[in-house]
Amino acid sequence: MKVFVPFACSRRSGTGALVSIHDVMPETLAQVLETVRFLEKEKVFPVTLLVTPGRSWSRTAIREVKSLQWAGYPLAGHGWRHEADRFAGFRHRLHGLLISGNEAEHLVLSSSEIENLMLQCFDWFSSAGLEQPLLYVPPAWAMGGISVRRLKRLQYRMYETQTGIRDTVTGRFYPMPVTGYMADTSFRATALRFLNTVNMTCPACCTRIAIHPEDIRLALFGDLRRHLRSYSRYLDYSEAVELQSGKGL
Repeated sequence: MKVFVPFACSRRSGTGALVSIHDVMPETLAQVLETVRFLEKEKVFPVTLLVTPGRSWSRTAIREVKSLQWAGYPLAGHGWRHEADRFAGFRHRLHGLLISGNEAEHLVLSSSEIENLMLQCFDWFSSAGLEQPLLYVPPAWAMGGISVRRLKRLQYRMYETQTGIRDTVTGRFYPMPVTGYMADTSFRATALRFLNTVNMTCPACCTRIAIHPEDIRLALFGDLRRHLRSYSRYLDYSEAVELQSGKGL
């Protein structure tokens, strides 16, 4: 089923796209670099890379990520292992069935355990010789049972969830539409096309475009390319927050 995608062939004046690549891990690094090359050809920059520290990172893989950071690609923390070893009740099981599979590791943890995971994630960057991140994005955008008050105590400036971005400097939450392209089944392709169409029509000054390492090989790659080409500028997270708050208008 084909769904009409608004703005697919024209630039959206006055708007910006916040582009990110999720699930940057040693086992996905080849696909991540391929995606970066595709985005460079499309002249899409900056692009934020969401890094999962608790995997088997080799020195060679860390050097690749460091080279990307030196080239101007901002890094963000993205969980620890990016997988949960169990389901914590019916709501988590339903979330896994509909959205996250076994990726929402926050949902099996207590508030203090989530805080410790996020601290561990933050500290890994400096231990790996990388600049520490301003942004944290929980796997599957599922923050779990941790309060805003506790988040403000941590070193991150910004937190991203499914519905938007929280900025601890301003103390505000900025709703932002998001589009995704991880269409590994025909059902997901149909569902994502519908959701993306809705989100592309939202009257926002910034839309988030979330890319996963396999997306350029999946069914919605054409949609992804059209959506990227429909924007006149691309933003990092700090710029997007400033734009939403009115400072960048």
